[in-house]
Amino acid sequence: MANSGIYWIDITFDYCVRLLYEVAGMMGITYEEINVWLFVVILPAIMLSSFTLNLYFMLQHNQTNFAFYNKILYIAKNSLNKALINDIGARSIKIHR
Repeated sequence: MANSGIYWIDITFDYCVRLLYEVAGMMGITYEEINVWLFVVILPAIMLSSFTLNLYFMLQHNQTNFAFYNKILYIAKNSLNKALINDIGARSIKIHR
C-alpha cells in the first residue's frame, strides 16, 4: 500500500490502513466513511475542545495568580528601592567623611 521509501513509515501506514478496514467492516461502513468520520469530524472536534480547554485553564490560572504576582512584584520593587537607597546613603556618608 504505502510507498514512501521509508520502511517504518510504510509499515505504520499499512498497519493503520488495515486497522481502519477492519474497524469499518465491523461497523458496517466503508473505509472512506470511517476516514471522513475520523479526520473531518472527530479529530477537529477533539482539537477544538483541547484548544478551548487549554485557553480556559490558562485564563483561570492567570486570574487566580494575578494578585499573587502583583504582590511579589511590589515586594521586589520595594526591596530593590530600599537596597539602592541604602547603597546611595552609604556612599554619600563615605564621601562626606
